[in-house]
Amino acid sequence: MRTAFAPLSGLASRLLANWPRVVRPMGHPPINPAKRAFCSLTKGDLVWPQYEYLVRNQHIVNQADVLIATPGEFKEQRRSGTWSTVRKARAKGITVHIVTPDGHYTDN
Repeated sequence: MRTAFAPLSGLASRLLANWPRVVRPMGHPPINPAKRAFCSLTKGDLVWPQYEYLVRNQHIVNQADVLIATPGEFKEQRRSGTWSTVRKARAKGITVHIVTPDGHYTDN
């Protein structure tokens, strides 16, 4: 199972610590290094090259079987790359898990 993160964060890494290793995490770093979350991936985890934001977000959806999103807001935002990726994943029928800014985990 391929699991993508939007964006990859420490919260997502901690969540994955409890998941079976049949999950293969994939990181999709942003083009702007100042916005990148450097977190611990393990050997065998996949980190994709940097792409422009809209291309990256579509790539995340195209590659994922499951999406773990860690948005910076509690409520869905219209003009947000993370939330746009969540909407695209839902429309494609991909299972979406959201880790809220306070660390709570929800299934959507």
